[in-house]
Amino acid sequence: MYLALLELKAARGRFLLMGSVVVLVAALVGVVSGFTTGLGDDTTSALRGLPATHLAFASGTDSDQFARSLVGPAALDGWRARRGVEATPLGVTIDRGTTDRRTEVDFAAFGVEPGSFIDPGATSGTPLAAGTPSGVVVSQALVDEGVRIGDTLTVDRLGIGLKVTGTTGRSAYGHVPVLYVPAETWLGLRFTMPGSHSATSELPRQYSGVALRVRAGTDLTAGDQALGTHTITVRDAYAAAPGYTGERVTMTSIQAFLYVIAPLVVGAFFAV
Repeated sequence: MYLALLELKAARGRFLLMGSVVVLVAALVGVVSGFTTGLGDDTTSALRGLPATHLAFASGTDSDQFARSLVGPAALDGWRARRGVEATPLGVTIDRGTTDRRTEVDFAAFGVEPGSFIDPGATSGTPLAAGTPSGVVVSQALVDEGVRIGDTLTVDRLGIGLKVTGTTGRSAYGHVPVLYVPAETWLGLRFTMPGSHSATSELPRQYSGVALRVRAGTDLTAGDQALGTHTITVRDAYAAAPGYTGERVTMTSIQAFLYVIAPLVVGAFFAV
């Protein structure tokens, strides 16, 4: 101990320099870990907040399910009829719009049935209502960008007007704030062609998937085989969010390298 203290006193600058390097590397590990968590929340917080256990997508869509999958009414009704399962449609699409106060925003439209178990409700204002197809509930992130209750948000290219009736907690999908719309209205956002004015009854009644709340022990494989769907847990569905897999691989690799580099730097210092 005495010799070590003498060495620390004699080479004070060198040890201060090395100590600073170690502290900075440790801080960098903490920053990267926090950044990884923040990126994950900004990509999947809306999915993480779904009170569902599983999501059923169209069979054959093993990646990018929210963009590629379309599940029709037969599969939806089939899941609703199965014992031990609660089922409701879920639509997901990314759009851009402008409020009547000229606030431009990007948003991820989540189509849900008002009153269903995945309906987020409203922390302020009024929640989604079946009799108000144009009424929408926005996440806190959109409020932070300037969207207010009472605003009319017009979807670019489509000209569809959405009336903001309420707000809910902070949620995002693919780094885009979430806006909750009635499932019937979501069909218009997903299938209306720019410049057309199709009535909702003329649009395909297909959704991105079916949100399921499943009792323990329920056989989902039989349901998939009978209905032509592919069911995965909500957690596994995170990979279908835009950029999630690439971000996780990149940030996890950076963290791993930092964990390896930190002890190597310290070891190299003492070896020299």
